[in-house]
Amino acid sequence: MTKRRKSLMVAVWAIVIIIITGTVFYHYVEDWNWVDSFYFTTITMTTIGYGDLYPTHNVSKILTSLFAVATIPIIFFAFAVVAENYFEKRLQSLLSRESKKEIKEIERIEKNIQEK
Repeated sequence: MTKRRKSLMVAVWAIVIIIITGTVFYHYVEDWNWVDSFYFTTITMTTIGYGDLYPTHNVSKILTSLFAVATIPIIFFAFAVVAENYFEKRLQSLLSRESKKEIKEIERIEKNIQEK
């Protein structure tokens, strides 16, 4: 497994674990249903914050602040890893095409030289 793939797997698993943990936390501490808990967790992680749901207990307010500070960098890291993988593959594809063109051009030149 490549380093990039490992980084991507770590980022994905970190996000999944954080979403599950946040959802369970808000479900039991705020007494929200599962959908609202999941929704609030993802809205907080992505810094959207519509304001339709908000923590009402002091412990929830404190942990939500810590949750946002801890998860936002992880989300950005995950996006960066995905973007890096995409652009790396795109670059390899472009380079591969250019290499094929160059090889064909070299073969054409060699053929012309041999004919002379």
